[in-house]
Amino acid sequence: MEEDDGRTIADMSGIERPSLRLPRRERDLQSPGPQAPESEFSPEERRVYAFAALRAALLIGLAFLAGLGAVILLLLALWT
Repeated sequence: MEEDDGRTIADMSGIERPSLRLPRRERDLQSPGPQAPESEFSPEERRVYAFAALRAALLIGLAFLAGLGAVILLLLALWT
């Protein structure tokens, strides 16, 4: 069995132990929540990016369909 060599992997001294009886909401109210990043894209640019992502997804889907069709043709050739 290995002995403790004294190294600290992650300092956990600043972490508070959660209460099992009552959740602490005061701390949650004081800290600001995550904010959405500001979008600097125009509506035209957003539309272009959306269509480019859709086109990429359709291309991947067509590649899977072509592969499935090739497997089906191969299996039909082997079984007949």
